[in-house]
Parts: sequence; structure tokens; C-alpha cells
Amino acid sequence: MTVRPPLLLRQHVWRAFLRVALLPLLLVEIALIAVYLLANVAGTRENLAAVREIADGELARIAAHKAAIIDGQLAGVRQMATLYARQTQEALTRPYALTPEQRATYKTSPDGVFYSELGAPGSSLYYSAATPVGPAELDKVARTTQLDPVMRDILASNPLIVQLYFNTFDSMNRILPAVDSVGQYGARMDIPSYNSITRRTPSTTRRARRCGPTLTSIRRGRGGWCRASPRCTAATSSRA
Repeated sequence: MTVRPPLLLRQHVWRAFLRVALLPLLLVEIALIAVYLLANVAGTRENLAAVREIADGELARIAAHKAAIIDGQLAGVRQMATLYARQTQEALTRPYALTPEQRATYKTSPDGVFYSELGAPGSSLYYSAATPVGPAELDKVARTTQLDPVMRDILASNPLIVQLYFNTFDSMNRILPAVDSVGQYGARMDIPSYNSITRRTPSTTRRARRCGPTLTSIRRGRGGWCRASPRCTAATSSRA
């Protein structure tokens, strides 16, 4: 039979300390750490929810502010489009005689296109070879020449407007800033059915057939292009 040696006083004290003080203290510390972690997780979730709510509210406020600014800008473009339509209607009802200098800028191509020379003052004119140009057509050309000062003023008054043009049912096109109309349209372009493509988003295009006075407004940066017209014969949207 093995006889255990007697425990020393120090060992008795150490065992009592472990059982009475150290182990309960360790359990309390573990419990406090667990409570802290749970409270931290719950607080983080609440903070994230509060920050998200604040961010959503701020984003909505900014979006509403920007929408109001854009609406004001588009209202100006709409007003200019309406003004251009009215001035065009008045010009068509008011006879006008071309000056010798103005008459000299108009030419007829070998293909039968009646057009204004590139580089001539004012807007460029294109009359498709599909339409025989007679006295009535020449009178229309002369009357729409009166639109040049209006078109220049509209372009100068609103930086969002970068182009104005006027199309007729018999394939006449007057546009400012001037373009190489013969090179762009060809000889027998049917202007009323000419597709004008406007980029709305990277995946969306807008194709519109237009007759009548039209202005083009392009907003630089995101958002792409915007076209305002007081009159359109047909318009369709499609996704690329």
C-alpha cells in the first residue's frame, strides 16, 4: 500500500484559490467578453442601418435637387423649340427676296441636288434631287433663309443647344451649324424618312423620323444626348 505524502500548506492554499477565486473570475471574464462581442455586433448592425437610412435620404435629396436643375434646363430647351417653331411658321408666311450675295451661294450639283456651298454664311441648305426645284421650291428656300438670325441667336443663348434644322415633306433640309449636306445626304435622300439616331444610354437608342423645325440639345458627360422637337411624324425606341 502506497502512502501519499502529506500536502503542504502552500498547496492547500493554491487549490482553494483556484476553486474559490480564479475559476469564478475566469468564468466572469469570459461572460463579459461574450456580452461585449454580442453588444458590439448588435450595435454595428444598428449603426449600419442608421447610416444606410441617412445615405438613402441624402441620395434622394441630391437626386431631387439634380432633377430640378435638369428640369429647369430642359424647360429652357423646350421654350427655345417652341420659339423656333413659331419663328419658322412666320418665316414661311412672309415673302423674302434673296440678295445677289445669298443667291450666289446656292448651286445645283450634276446629280440634281440644289444646295448651298459649304462655307457660305448662315445655315446650309439641301434640296433632294428627288424633288424638281421650281419657283415654289425656290420661294421656300428664300423664305427659310430668314431663319438664319433666329437660329444663330438660339444657338448663342443656350449652351445645351448645339444644332437646329428644318425639314420639309418634299425633302428640303436647312441646318445650322452648316454641314456638307451633299456629302452627308447623297443625291436623292428622302428627308422625311431619314432616320435620326439619338444615344440615350449605352444600351438604348432612339430613332425618329422628323419633319418640321427641330433643335438638338446635347448634354456633355453622363446621360448622353437629348433631342427636343415641337413636331415629329414618327418616333420609336429600341434596345441595342
